[in-house]
Amino acid sequence: MALVTYDRVRETGIANTTVSFTLTGAVPSCQDFTIIGNGNTTYYGATDGTNWEVGLGTYSTTGPTLTRTLILSSSNAGSAVTFSGTVNVFVTYPASQSVYQTGSPTFTSVTTPSVTATTTDLTLNAISTGAVKFSTLGGLQGQFNNTASTVNYFDMFGSATTKAIQFKSNGSDTNISMAFQPKGTGAIDLAAGSSGVNISNGNTVTAVSRGVAGTYTVAPIATISAPTTAGGTTATASVTLQLLATSTIAAAGSGYNIGDTITLTGGTSSVTATLTVATLSGSGVATFTVSNAGVYTVLPTNPISTTSSGAGTGFTLTGSWSLTATLPVTSAGSGYVEQPTVTISGGTGSGGTAYASVGAGSVIRALGSTTTQCLDFQSPASLITGVPMMRLRDAYANSYLMISNTIDTALITAQGGSNARLFLTSFGTGNIVLGTNSTSTYTQFVVSNTTSAVNYVQVTGGATLNGVTISSQGSDNNVPMLYSTKGSGTHSFRTNTSTIQFQVTNTTNAVNRIDVTGGIAGAPPTMTCAGSDTNIDLSLTPKGTGVVQFGTYTATVTAVSGYITIKDAGGTLRKLAILT
Repeated sequence: MALVTYDRVRETGIANTTVSFTLTGAVPSCQDFTIIGNGNTTYYGATDGTNWEVGLGTYSTTGPTLTRTLILSSSNAGSAVTFSGTVNVFVTYPASQSVYQTGSPTFTSVTTPSVTATTTDLTLNAISTGAVKFSTLGGLQGQFNNTASTVNYFDMFGSATTKAIQFKSNGSDTNISMAFQPKGTGAIDLAAGSSGVNISNGNTVTAVSRGVAGTYTVAPIATISAPTTAGGTTATASVTLQLLATSTIAAAGSGYNIGDTITLTGGTSSVTATLTVATLSGSGVATFTVSNAGVYTVLPTNPISTTSSGAGTGFTLTGSWSLTATLPVTSAGSGYVEQPTVTISGGTGSGGTAYASVGAGSVIRALGSTTTQCLDFQSPASLITGVPMMRLRDAYANSYLMISNTIDTALITAQGGSNARLFLTSFGTGNIVLGTNSTSTYTQFVVSNTTSAVNYVQVTGGATLNGVTISSQGSDNNVPMLYSTKGSGTHSFRTNTSTIQFQVTNTTNAVNRIDVTGGIAGAPPTMTCAGSDTNIDLSLTPKGTGVVQFGTYTATVTAVSGYITIKDAGGTLRKLAILT
């Protein structure tokens, strides 16, 4: 059924109460209603010379009749009129439904600003390459421009309660981009609410990950909230659980040996949980370790029966279970443009949480670059200063920076190349400062600038049974290493974290020192006095009544062949006999 109008369509008729008109023939110089077509609608006017009515009518060749489908206005206060005698019925163009042209392709509604298609799509077409423009009294508000041979277009959708308004690409191409292009130096502004801006490269749930593991003895269920776009389908996920090490022994059994493997029975699992006997009480199991936590969809009932790799029997377990790291997505759903909520409920136990991922990893591309800038991130303050909060610089490389987080840990990692390095570089003579305690930063380590530095400190860890290393490195063949304290601070060398084994204390304005060096094969290590003085004593001073110990005493009488001159604590010269 279509809405049809034609010029000079007019017939006489008889009113059938307030329901319809039976048409009796065209008046001179006019067409009859046959041209409207059976089943189609048209706008009509009717009058008996005194009363009148305007509405939407449906024409039928049976009769023929025109059913008064919708009354738009009338002499009866807008209601259907009860006509008497012969009625003139004609096609008209009601004022409440009309638009008119004033010499340019601009159409103005007379009363209500709406254009409605009653049964099908509403199409607005511009002539030739003209644009379809939308204006208000304030001026041009928007326009649709001509693109020759268009096969792709955008769709706009309103939304029901809790759903999102949609603005998306559509058309015959498989993959269709969408361009938002400001003019000149204009910006694209996104005024998001407290939920922020969501970016994904798909609209399906691709993963459900564990948040908090929880503790359960009967499996719960997982529910994923519905998508916020019209026509989307809700994703579903199942719950899988793993055995906790906090599970307790219900019965110790007998005949077990340390190292036996115990396998749980019952339940439904893709991976069966196993234990290893750690200690015994007699021949029963006293303690165990979880060697494989398993993956279960239906939990075995407590106490859980077991089998053993050895001769042991009778061991049973009271199992406690937690969510696995990921939960299986059983249906990906569709239409997700926001992160859905995953609810873990039911079962026996509590505490488990999970979250959903939509699509795969998203990509933000900056297509332009300069020698120093590719992508800048700004804040309100940085917009005022003109200095970005963060800047990404373009380089053709195989390495990149990855920032990630886990519980209680944030990671900055070099990725990409086989051996990707991570550089932290300051600007000018600025320092690199490593601090703790977040915003109230406590400085823990500072790397200060040395202009044209070619030598540096290298720190490396050690594999099992190997120590860590702090070494001097660089382009020079021989690179010394300096350790310097502030003020009168001491150098302390410790073991076991806090035990001082060796300490260098401060001497103000010291010019003399001790040099220590090792010895080659067959030669002893050497401790030498060095400094600006010509003659420098070496003082070894014990504490209190302690003594300086040398070598090993041997109770054998030999002849004195010479002596070594030393000074005692009071500065008096003494002689040490040399015996041969």
